Amino acid sequence: MYLEIDGVTAETLSERTVANIEVLTYAHGVSMPLTFQTGSNTGRTHGRSQHQEFTITKYLDLSSPDLNVLCCGGNNIGTVTLRIFQADQHAADAAAVIEYMTYELNDCIITNVSTSGGGAARPIETVTFNYNKITWTYTKQKHQAPGGPEGSASTYWDLNTNQGTTNSA
Repeated sequence: MYLEIDGVTAETLSERTVANIEVLTYAHGVSMPLTFQTGSNTGRTHGRSQHQEFTITKYLDLSSPDLNVLCCGGNNIGTVTLRIFQADQHAADAAAVIEYMTYELNDCIITNVSTSGGGAARPIETVTFNYNKITWTYTKQKHQAPGGPEGSASTYWDLNTNQGTTNSA
């Protein structure tokens, strides 16, 4: 998993892009709060979807000073993209990978950077992003030789307009 942040210098070189931040874990969620009307079997109302902030963990690296300064400034940092890869099990090249899930966050602000470490272990950072728009793109993998991608589905949600759309290819 690799993270790209507008204007942030990173040190990990992936096969598909230039310098990126290597991500160890990520977490994100959305929910829809419901209100049930008393005395009704079907009466439910809902409000706006609630989006958790997008959180990643990574090793302390070249991007760490920039991420701390950007968090301190509280400025909009533009676009943040997390790309998730998996092995292409049906490709002739055993090292082939497919970018099968992408999260693109727009109008981002870094809301937290925390570092932990000790002993001989390499320090770990947790970085949290708040965003106004998120796009989810999933790419299906062919399940027979020669492998490779086989179509994709992309959706987005704009928190400012409280609207989204589905675009499947």
